[in-house]
Amino acid sequence: MSTFIGLCLVLLGVGLDRVWLYIRELDRQTYIQLIEAEAKQEINAQVREAERRMRRAAFRRST
Repeated sequence: MSTFIGLCLVLLGVGLDRVWLYIRELDRQTYIQLIEAEAKQEINAQVREAERRMRRAAFRRST
């Protein structure tokens, strides 16, 4: 009986370890996606600022 309990505890430990590794991988993928999204937002903000400056310069030249 104690062998059965010991085997069950080992299997439970292995199962929990697999679940932990799976959760860490999902977290890593989510973090990468977050970094990519932030980089895209930063690039878009820089593009909008550059477009705004170009419009202002064009307006100044036209007046």
